[in-house]
Amino acid sequence: MPISDSEFYHGAALLRLASLFEEGIKIRRRLDIGQGCYIVDDKIGMYIKYASQRMSPWRFTFQLAHKEALVELKRRYHATFVILVCKDSCLVVLDDTEVLGLLDDPSSSTWWIAVEKRPRSMCTVSGSRGLLPNRVPDSDFTRIVEKLGVVL
Repeated sequence: MPISDSEFYHGAALLRLASLFEEGIKIRRRLDIGQGCYIVDDKIGMYIKYASQRMSPWRFTFQLAHKEALVELKRRYHATFVILVCKDSCLVVLDDTEVLGLLDDPSSSTWWIAVEKRPRSMCTVSGSRGLLPNRVPDSDFTRIVEKLGVVL
């Protein structure tokens, strides 16, 4: 059976996160909340989306069901992060506050986030409601690890 795109891209994100833990980590899928939803050590909600376009900027569409899944993860868990997998170029880790701030446009039922990355630079992230004030580093999974209370 061929590997689906979601298995391929979600696997890349999950492996990056798992590689930070010498003694292992518990990761569970939460399909009852939504496609792309995971729980890390029963404490952290994680929502993975991917874009398969070859080049920057990568655009991620969030429909109402996606936004509701993110809000549900935020309601149930200590912290929630969204991981945006940008083809084979970078992984952007955003917390729920950053993401909901980019999507919080009440006049629409479909929102978007775009990630732009130039060679040898950090990522610029924008959304339906504007631009994040700071650039974001590639694969900054330490944000998740810190919320778990683990020292690297």
